[in-house]
Amino acid sequence: MLCRHATCRKSPAVARGGRRFGAAEHRRAQVALRHRHYSQASRTLEDALKRFPGSAQLRLELGRVYVYQRQDARALEIFRVILRDDPSNREAKLELARVLSYDGKYEPAAQLFRELLATNPNDEAAAIGLVGNLLFQKKKDDARREVELALARHPNSLRLQEYRDDLLKNHSSLHAPVRKRLNQVQSDVSYSAIQPEPRFANRTAI
Repeated sequence: MLCRHATCRKSPAVARGGRRFGAAEHRRAQVALRHRHYSQASRTLEDALKRFPGSAQLRLELGRVYVYQRQDARALEIFRVILRDDPSNREAKLELARVLSYDGKYEPAAQLFRELLATNPNDEAAAIGLVGNLLFQKKKDDARREVELALARHPNSLRLQEYRDDLLKNHSSLHAPVRKRLNQVQSDVSYSAIQPEPRFANRTAI
């Protein structure tokens, strides 16, 4: 599994906004995350938001840090606030769907993934999220259908190929070994290159 950590990319919104959106604080938070100093990262972003309360990007990054810290309720609150202010914010909707899915709220998560795909059928991260959501529910027939549809659009997606291979092997529990939260975070946030996905702990991984 390729590790494409969210902190390894520079946020376009922050880059465009420069100091107005707390670019320096954002960079410090990224450095802290690379060293797994999650409390430092969250404090940096919380302080930055006091100075730049209108920055949706800083809020989004703080929500992701809360996911690393297993503070899912706080992360959910942040993603929902972003969507309240901007219902079209794709990253916040994706993050919200992921947290809901990992927390077992499969139907609302699936609805969000499908909304993203309805807006952009080529959204690879949303397609991966939807397939993972179905696998969490052990809906293997639905997962097979969705993964084939997604692979038709994204034939080089390693994660989708992995899902398809596991489904073809008819594993009763996909990726059965429970992964640690950080490993799941790093692999899922990997879609950040597509756009981000932080994640989770001691749960049966998809």
